[in-house]
Amino acid sequence: MSVAPTTYVMRLSEPQSAIQGVAGDVMSEHLCVLLGIVASSQLGSGSAPSSSRQVRKAALLAYLKRNALNPELTPSAAARAVGMSVRSVHNLMQETDQSFSEWILDARVTHARRLLQSAGAERRKIAEIAMTCGFSDLSHFNRMCKARVGCTPSESRGLANGANCMKRQLPLGILDARIACP
Repeated sequence: MSVAPTTYVMRLSEPQSAIQGVAGDVMSEHLCVLLGIVASSQLGSGSAPSSSRQVRKAALLAYLKRNALNPELTPSAAARAVGMSVRSVHNLMQETDQSFSEWILDARVTHARRLLQSAGAERRKIAEIAMTCGFSDLSHFNRMCKARVGCTPSESRGLANGANCMKRQLPLGILDARIACP
């Protein structure tokens, strides 16, 4: 790392440099992506994003991973948070082979399934799990679980012993990394 970026990062770590709100969130996203690029180039891994578009997509996906369970999450809210237009959000999401809504829905359903099949899940109400996962309507939650996973939340909870009701196999390796569990 050269002197200029090192000085920049050091100044950002000082308390008087703290930036709050959306500007701070956007700056954090960009800084993390930039540090990833620098670290990747230092390690010679060659996996650093090769274009501005890839950096913007990485920042968007990082934001979505942290906020997928927020029921107020919309394309316009995500666009504001990462400093791009709604159209750019939708265009970047096309590269994931899912729309914004599909990506968020899969992340929420995957997290809900994980909660439903976790130890102690029988003590939690399904409505509580739905709300925790960003669903504001229990009927919608039930329909989406049935459509995406192949069983209702109640059936999914009963399968915690390892049985599988998968109608369509969700790419769990990708989805599990999507969100930060609360």
